[in-house]
Amino acid sequence: MSKAQNGVIELNRTEFSVTDVVRRTTERYSQMLAGQGYTVMYKSTLGDVMTVGDETKLTQAFCNLLNN
Repeated sequence: MSKAQNGVIELNRTEFSVTDVVRRTTERYSQMLAGQGYTVMYKSTLGDVMTVGDETKLTQAFCNLLNN
């Protein structure tokens, strides 16, 4: 079982835009990585994709994906 399922990690569940999380994180990494010769872009034809969950945890997970 994960720490979240065991209640060890407290999740702050709210409704938020996944689109905004991806856009903001991509913009942040694009600026950081530009000096290293990388280009990171976000393009989407979807509208605002909403979900209920922990926005901070999703942001951290997406940052981890971009770091790796």
